[in-house]
Amino acid sequence: MKVGLFVTCLVDFVRPNIGFAALNLLEGAGCEVFVPASQTCCGQPGYNSGAREIAKTLAKKVLAEFKDCDYVVAPSGSCSGQMKLHVVEDLFKGCPEEADFHALGSKWYELSDFLVNVLKVETLPGHFDGSVTYHDSCAGLRELGIKTQPRALLAKSGCNLIEMQDAEKCCGFGGTFSIKLGDISTRTVDPVVYRTRLQFTSNWTGRPMSEITEFSTLPAGRKARRQKAATSDVGAARGAKQVVTIRNPKFSEAPQGTVTRDNKVGKGGAGEVIYRRTKGIDDFVSRIGVATPMQLVETERKGVVGVFIKDLSKRMEIPAGRMFAILGVPKATAEKKVAAGEYLRGSGGSAALGMARLLGVARAIVENSKAPEAKDFDSARWLGQWLERPQPALGGRKPADLIDTPTGLNMVVRLLGSIESGAYQ
Repeated sequence: MKVGLFVTCLVDFVRPNIGFAALNLLEGAGCEVFVPASQTCCGQPGYNSGAREIAKTLAKKVLAEFKDCDYVVAPSGSCSGQMKLHVVEDLFKGCPEEADFHALGSKWYELSDFLVNVLKVETLPGHFDGSVTYHDSCAGLRELGIKTQPRALLAKSGCNLIEMQDAEKCCGFGGTFSIKLGDISTRTVDPVVYRTRLQFTSNWTGRPMSEITEFSTLPAGRKARRQKAATSDVGAARGAKQVVTIRNPKFSEAPQGTVTRDNKVGKGGAGEVIYRRTKGIDDFVSRIGVATPMQLVETERKGVVGVFIKDLSKRMEIPAGRMFAILGVPKATAEKKVAAGEYLRGSGGSAALGMARLLGVARAIVENSKAPEAKDFDSARWLGQWLERPQPALGGRKPADLIDTPTGLNMVVRLLGSIESGAYQ
């Protein structure tokens, strides 16, 4: 049986380890896997943006690459929906190529669907003893009916699957939607992440790759899932042996009008995260990592105390003057804020909070590394050096030169996250 593996462009560029995992699953099930080196994109981004001719060109390329395979498998519900439905029913309907695309679509499967319903696998090459929750892909669920298949595979892996409250709610990605309408995209996913964090989370499982990317770039995404935390009472009540909460015991969610251990909470019910010099930079980074969206909003509005920037420069071993420039804050203004103990607001304050996000990502990279030297590795110092090195992925620009704008900061956060995945070195 010759099975073509359509890796998807997002997996290829952002999380290549997902492609290798899919390959291992298929080969472990006895398939002869064919992976065309020339494959790129299914054309879905162009199709969703109205660029029909570009979408057609890419679809024809996919057809030429996989037409001789017995089956084609993709670790993505949205890409599979594009090739099985939209290409056949819309792009090439009534065209000479319609029959060829119909044939391709009939043998195209989403990965979990193929493993469960075609190969009917009973064992998997891997095993996991922990507890996980699963978030359904909008396209996979609503276009292809992918619901029970991934859960069946998780059950065979040995894990303890606990359903999340918002499993079928949109993550806000929507392909190019999240790029064009980022604020709406973030507003869509924030409640899902917030409620799931309150419910439980030890591990987050879901597809497609686009969803994983969307979740992992949130301020409370990847870093929060790396935090050491106490066992969740909510998870324990549901019989979960290893489910943990990503809330920091020192920074709990507070009901309206109450006071948390570290932060005063007003009537809105969400206080800002305050930098406390006695606890240091690392403590602040941890609390930013587990803060709720509303707490982050309040923190951004109030800003950060000026001394935070000075301490940040020491922690990262970046000269204070250079740190001021990186954050886009005039030296005289920064020094005045430091001396007076005042808060730095606006773009400079947001950039300083962004640096805390970057520190959290860098720390997660080190914490999840299996290299022996990672034990005593100083992630803050390394980040300070990395920010000053020109990066090919940024057109030769230094990451430090982009942090003073929200768009530039997000680019740097994504690039740093790709290092963790192994997609970029």
